[in-house]
Formats: sequence, C-alpha cells, structure tokens
Amino acid sequence: MKKMNLKVLAAMPVLLIMATPVNAQKWLDAINKGLNKAEQVLNAGKNNVTETAAKTQKGISVYHNSINAELRSCIRAGEQVWIDFLLKNYSSSDKDLEAGSEIYDQSGGKQSPDYIIGGKMDSSPWPRIKIPAGVTIKYRLVLRNFKESNKSLSKVTLKIGNDNFSFGTLFIEEPQNTNMKNVICALPTLQFNLKSIEREGTDVKVKFVMKADEEGLPVSFLQRGHSMYDADGNVYDNMSFQIGNDSDGATLPKDIPTAGCITIHHVPVGVTGFSMLKCVFFSGNVYGYFIKITDGKIL
Repeated sequence: MKKMNLKVLAAMPVLLIMATPVNAQKWLDAINKGLNKAEQVLNAGKNNVTETAAKTQKGISVYHNSINAELRSCIRAGEQVWIDFLLKNYSSSDKDLEAGSEIYDQSGGKQSPDYIIGGKMDSSPWPRIKIPAGVTIKYRLVLRNFKESNKSLSKVTLKIGNDNFSFGTLFIEEPQNTNMKNVICALPTLQFNLKSIEREGTDVKVKFVMKADEEGLPVSFLQRGHSMYDADGNVYDNMSFQIGNDSDGATLPKDIPTAGCITIHHVPVGVTGFSMLKCVFFSGNVYGYFIKITDGKIL
C-alpha cells in the first residue's frame, strides 16, 4: 500500500501537467526564458571580467638582477597590438643586454614582434638594450597582422640578458580615444572627436577634431579603401579629406586640436543616415589604421 502511494505521489506532477497543457506550456516558456537570461548574464560577466582584467593589469612589475620591467599597456592598434613596458636599471652601473621575447596568442600561435626601444625601431629578433644606471626607458613590442578575433595573449615573457620576465596571460584593450561610443579610432595615440555630420547638397560632410598624444604624429588618408553604407545597403566610396589646411594628410603637433573634414560625394538627398562609414589611413608608414562611425545621422 505504501509503495502504491509513493508511486501515485511521484506521478502527480506529470499528471497535472498533462491535464493542464496551457499551464505546462507557460511553465516551459518560463524555464526557457530563465535559461536565456542566465546565458546573457554569464556572457556579460565574461565580457566584464575581460574588460576589468585589461584595465587592472596595468602596473604589473617583474624584477630580476637590478632590472624592473613594468607593464604599461597591452592595446590593439588597427592590425597591430602594442605591448608597452617601462624598464628601469636600479643598479649603479650601466647595462648593455641582449633582449628577446616569447609570446603566444590565445589560439596558441607564436608571435614574432618588432621592438621599439626608447622610441627607435629595431626589427632584429634579438635587439640590444642599453640602460644607464638609474634610468628608465620605454620598451614596446609590436605584433603585426594580429587577428581581431584574438582578445588575449596566453603567454608574454621578456628575455633580457639571462633573465626571463614572465607576465603570464595579458588581455588586449581596445583604444578609448573618441568622444562617442559609435566612433572608433584604431590608432591609440590619436584622439578623434566627432563634431557633426551635415549635408551640403549631394555632399555629406563629417566634421571632426584630431589631437595627437605624441609630437609630430603623421596622419594621411589613403586614396582608396573607404566606404559608406546607407540604410538600403548602397555603397559610397567617392570621398575627399581635409586635415587643418592640408588635403588628405598632415603632421599633427602634440596636444594641439586640429580640425578636419571627411566629404562623401554624390549622396542622394533622400539618404538621411548611414549604417557605417569607414575611412582608412596610415601613420609613420604603417597601414591598417581606420576611423569607423556606425549609425550616423545626417543633419
């Protein structure tokens, strides 16, 4: 008798659901909704963890034999990634050391960087670093042709002299150098502030202000590779550029705002906005930088 009662009790939820299909469907819908919400929260959590880690990793230091290596940033720059360090010699004598690195991306691919030591490029695999006693120098590793899908580096080790300076996993930051969320400037040392998007006849003028974070920053727009897409999927690539008093390009002084304009030609009057505008430029003989504006409204 007891066994029969237990079986009946165990079957009651199923019988109730079968007897009330509408409630059962509501119950299933509620479960699916809860699962979807949980997935969204988990994904958002992963993104927040990555963004927070990228911000908090700045300042990590590793010390060996009187040399301190401090991480300043690991940031995406168009098709490149820049890993910036400060190296300080705490000894009482000058150092002249062979350097190198061992770097792997999140997919396990080994990276072969170029080096910028004290502002000077060195493309050899084993450059030499000269650090006078008590002096700090800038040390940048440049990873070229870096896939946008890679969001982190699984291993970053500096080899300086006979010592390995291991930094483990580094997360790659995106540049935060524009005044609007829908605007991206892929060159971290260039501040790009969008001012207006206006129509003049069949021309659309995108006015902006640029400001360089370093002295004598060259910026030149290419003659091709630009595109604007309207809401109907039409593409416009006939453009001209103005930076200060120069067309196409200019050398920007440090911290001095310079006005500029991108003009998209032959845009029908009925077009009141665009889904994306992307303009490609180069700086210091490096290609692959760009300005990208999404969801632009034409006034």
